Amino acid sequence: HSYQSGILRWHPDGSLDTGFDSGVTIRGYVLDMILQPDGRILLGGNFEDVAGVARRGLARLHIDGTLDETFDAGNAAAPAEGFSNWPDVRALALLPGGEILVGANAAGELTDRYCFFRLNADGSRDPVLHTPLIPGYAAAQTIAPLPDGKVLAEGWFSMPGASGYTVLRLNSDGSIDDTFNLGPLASSRLSFLTRYPDGRLLFGYGSGDFADGPRSLVRLNADGSLDPTQGQHLQRPMRR
Repeated sequence: HSYQSGILRWHPDGSLDTGFDSGVTIRGYVLDMILQPDGRILLGGNFEDVAGVARRGLARLHIDGTLDETFDAGNAAAPAEGFSNWPDVRALALLPGGEILVGANAAGELTDRYCFFRLNADGSRDPVLHTPLIPGYAAAQTIAPLPDGKVLAEGWFSMPGASGYTVLRLNSDGSIDDTFNLGPLASSRLSFLTRYPDGRLLFGYGSGDFADGPRSLVRLNADGSLDPTQGQHLQRPMRR
């Protein structure tokens, strides 16, 4: 991989935090990051090593920006078969117990290749939650844990139980929840996702095509069906 990345941190006034080790070199791209409550930083992306240490798509930095060598996910983020020799982690989410949900770009027919999986706090893979392809392709873009242990997942899928660009709901073991059925959408990323206390979902969407016409602001019932009481359908794509 010929590309290199780095991480910088700024103070609240916009000045550069010189106490943060910006000299850590990442061979590849960082596509998502999460700040843990203890100040350490989780990284996900399309990279092979961090600070010269092998880290395939997943890594964690200490509060000072140096590599946390106690966190090692190994080959948990397997590269997409036939697409690249590099892992490609697109989305991360932190759970209350310190576990980490991972959404990745994955393809192939290998039984140990997953598009969604959960890591323990030390980076080891949790064998309980994972979504196998067998066969198929998935490019996860967004993941959001729900209070009942299920997970919302947005992206492009071609695998048993999912086809096209859509939003899925996964059970606590990573299997697809068949009771949530939004169906395929036009290919465009979500701009935000909010959950109501009653389980309904509101998300911004770039000119999505739905059964009753194009929308940019969409509210769903808990089962993934469109909420007919939403009101006005916004036609212009929303931006962050």
